[in-house]
Amino acid sequence: MPTYVYKCSKCGHAREVRHGFDEKGPRTCSRNGCRGKLERVFTAPAIIFKGKGFYVTDYGRGNGKRKPRGDNGDGSEKASEKIEKAAEKAAEKLD
Repeated sequence: MPTYVYKCSKCGHAREVRHGFDEKGPRTCSRNGCRGKLERVFTAPAIIFKGKGFYVTDYGRGNGKRKPRGDNGDGSEKASEKIEKAAEKAAEKLD
């Protein structure tokens, strides 16, 4: 059964209620005798995608082959390599 969130328009209290698709949810708030009108709050669905290589092997990079780590495909260097080269140049200038 799905879980729905209902919020009271009078006191602002929200609560979760489990009921079937065809069933009607609660109409009034029962918290401390409030008796305010309850309205259903729409929330994001709880979808979890599981599985080996989901997205990457399905349609992420075209042919499903992985690129080597750190390779952007455009000939650029890794950030760590750039830092190392900059440090070497700075050390050469100090000598």
